[in-house]
Amino acid sequence: MDEYRDCIYWYVEKKENVEIKENGEIWGKWYGKEVKLPYSSQMTFYVDPSTNELKKIE
Repeated sequence: MDEYRDCIYWYVEKKENVEIKENGEIWGKWYGKEVKLPYSSQMTFYVDPSTNELKKIE
């Protein structure tokens, strides 16, 4: 059952990796490299670093 529970991490960028730029763009990390989100069809959510809320990337 853990594999089903853990699959949420495929779709959510952790708040430690999220940076919201002044222009409103949302950036994360992919293997240590900064990328504009959504980087792939899987990365469609992120945890807002200032509010800890789960948000969908538009």
